Amino acid sequence: MKCERDKCPEWESLPAEVKADVARLESAMDAIDEAENKFAKCKELARTSGGQRGWSQSRLRAKYYEWVNLGRTWTTLVDWAKVGSKRKTPRSMCDSLFKHYCGQHQRSSKKAHERMMSDLWRGKRLPGILAKGADGDWTDIFKACYPRMQVPAMCPFGWVPPGMSYRNMQHYAKLSKREIAMLRIGSKAAHKFTPPVFSTREGMQPGMLYQCDDVWHDIEVILPGINKGLARPLEFCCIDYASTNKVAYGMICQIEQDDGSKRSLREREMLWLICHLLTNIGYHKDGCVIVIEHGAATVRPHIRDKITSMTDGKVTFRTSEIIGKSLVKGMFDGAGKGNFKAKALVESSHRLLHYEAAYLPAQTGGNARVDRPEQLDGIESYAGNILKAWSTMSEDRRGLLWMPALTYWAYRPIVADLYRAIYTRTEHECEGWDANGWLVPEWSLSGIGDWQPVANIKHLPPTMRAVAETACKEHGHVRARRMSPLEVWDSGQDELERLPPWAAVEILGDKYCHRAAVQSNGLIEFMDRNIEPGKKFRFQSQVLSPAGQAFIMEPGQIVSIYALPHDLTKAVIADPESGAILGVAPAWNAVSPINAAQVKAAIAEQAKIVAAKDAPIKARHEEDGVIVASCRASNDYLLAEDAELVDTPRSSRALPKSSDVDLTKFFQPNFTNKNTKEGDPNEY
Repeated sequence: MKCERDKCPEWESLPAEVKADVARLESAMDAIDEAENKFAKCKELARTSGGQRGWSQSRLRAKYYEWVNLGRTWTTLVDWAKVGSKRKTPRSMCDSLFKHYCGQHQRSSKKAHERMMSDLWRGKRLPGILAKGADGDWTDIFKACYPRMQVPAMCPFGWVPPGMSYRNMQHYAKLSKREIAMLRIGSKAAHKFTPPVFSTREGMQPGMLYQCDDVWHDIEVILPGINKGLARPLEFCCIDYASTNKVAYGMICQIEQDDGSKRSLREREMLWLICHLLTNIGYHKDGCVIVIEHGAATVRPHIRDKITSMTDGKVTFRTSEIIGKSLVKGMFDGAGKGNFKAKALVESSHRLLHYEAAYLPAQTGGNARVDRPEQLDGIESYAGNILKAWSTMSEDRRGLLWMPALTYWAYRPIVADLYRAIYTRTEHECEGWDANGWLVPEWSLSGIGDWQPVANIKHLPPTMRAVAETACKEHGHVRARRMSPLEVWDSGQDELERLPPWAAVEILGDKYCHRAAVQSNGLIEFMDRNIEPGKKFRFQSQVLSPAGQAFIMEPGQIVSIYALPHDLTKAVIADPESGAILGVAPAWNAVSPINAAQVKAAIAEQAKIVAAKDAPIKARHEEDGVIVASCRASNDYLLAEDAELVDTPRSSRALPKSSDVDLTKFFQPNFTNKNTKEGDPNEY
C-alpha cells in the first residue's frame, strides 16, 4: 500500500509535514489493526503520543474505524485543513458520474462508489464527465486535477482523484430520497416525495364533486351455507367532497367460487353504484365531476360518454394519472397504478370506519404483514370447523352454536349504524366550514349544556322567548356549532338534479339485467346471490310507464328487470327484444305476520292491485250489473206487494214504473224450437 501511495500524484502534491503525519498515523493504524485488543492499543498509543492533537484514545479509535470502513486508504488519514484546497476535481466531472453509478446500483451507494473507482482504474469509459455530456476516462480527470503534470502511461492503482472519495461524494453529490426511490424502485415509490396539490372547499356546494373508491373492511365475517370459512366484506362507496358525507355505498361479502377462489368486487357493482348515484341521489344542477380510479372502481369510457350525454354535459368523469411508468423511454414499465392523492378524501375516509369498527371480533389489522393479530389464524381455523358442523345440524340446533365472528347479516346493520354516527358528528376539523358558513348558532340557558338552535327561539312561548333572548346577550351562552357532514349534505338537496329511473337501462345494458316471466299471480321474481344469497326478489306486474300511464303486464310475458341493490323498492322493466322501456314496477316485499302495521299496509296494497285488475272486467260488465240490479229491485217490489195485498184484486195493485234499461238485452232466448205451438210453455 505504501508503494502504491508513493506513486500516487495526489501524494506527491502534499506538503512534507502532512506526509509525515500520514506516515505516522498509518503506522499507528497498522498497529491497532494487528492488536487483539483494539481499545487497549488505542489507549497505549494515546499515552505515548505526548498529548499531541488528534491522538487521544477516542479520536484514534474513531479514526481507526473510519480508516477500516473506507478501505484502509491513506487519504482517510490526511489532515486536509493543512493542505489548503482539498478539492480540485471539477464538480461537473464527478457529481453526475457518482449519481449515475448510484442509480445503477439497486442497494448501496458505497458499493456503487467502489464500482466507479474500479472502472476508473481499469481505464473504462466514464459517462458524461466531459463537456456537453461526452464520455471520457481517467486521463481526462487526471489532466483536470493536475494540469502541469505529465499523464502516466497507466492509471495509478488506488488513486482517488481529489474530492472523489466516498465521504466527499456523499456530502456533495449524494442522491436525494426521491432519486433513490425513483432509480432503485420506481415512480410509484417516488411519488410520495412529490408535493401534494392542495384544494379547498371554499365556495363549493354539495353534489359538485364526488369521489368513488373501493374498500376492504378490516374484519372477517361468516356467511353460513355459502362460504366454508371467514371472508372479508367489500364495499364500493361514493363521498361528496364538499360535505365529506358518504352519500352512497354498496357492500358485499367475498363468496367462495367452485374453484376455491373468492369473488371480489366487479364492474357490475360499480355500475350499480353510479346508477344509484345519478337516479336516486342526484348531481348539482351547475355541473358535477365524478372522480374514479383505473382499477376496480372504474367506469368504461363509452359508459362515461353516455352518462355525460344523458345529463346534457353536466356530469363528467375524471381519473388520476397512471404512475408506474418508466422515467427513461425504452425501459420496462412497472404495473400501472392510479394516483391515490387524486381522491385523498375518500381514501382517508376509510380510516373512520376502521377505527369505529375496531372493537368488533375477527379484526384483520390495517396491514396484514405488519399488524395482523396472531389469534386470527386460530379464529379462522375454529370457524371452519364450526361451519363444517353447522352444515350437518338441524335448523333448531344451528341457532345454539356460538360463532367466533359476526355473520355477514349481523355486520351489515352495524356498519349502517357506524356510518350514521360518523357522518352526524359535529366535533370535527373539516376544512372550509367557516368560509362556507356551515355553522349553526346555538344558545344555552346555563352555558354548559342543553344547547338549542337560535333559529328556534321564535317558536318559543313569549315568556320563554324573552329569557332566551336575554341569555343570548350574555357571554358564554351562545356558540357556533359546526354542522355535521349529513347536515351540510341535506342543506344542498334543492340544488340537485336526478336522471329518471329508466336511465338504468342505458347505464347497465343488457349484460346486467335479469330475465323473468310475469307469473299468473301478477308478480315478477328473480334471485341474485350477488345481491343477497338465497333471497327471492319480487316486483308487481303493474308498472308506471315513462308517459305516466299505469298498466298491467300479461302473465307469461318475458321482461328484463333492472334492479339496484341500493334501492330495491322499485325496478325498471324493459322489453328484452326491442329494449323498449315498459315502466317502473314497485316491489312486493314479505312482511312480518306479527307486525300489524306491515300487514295492514300489505293488505291495502293488495287491494289496490285487485282493484286495478278488476277494473277492466267491471267496465266490460257494468251494464249487465245494472240490468240484474234493476230486475232484482223489480222482483223485490212485486214480492213485497204480494205479501201485503193477498186479498186485493190484481187490477188495483201498483205496478213499478217503467225503466230506461232495455231488459230485452239481458233476457235472450237460449234456443228457438220452430215446431212448438204458440203459447207452448217450453218456448222462451
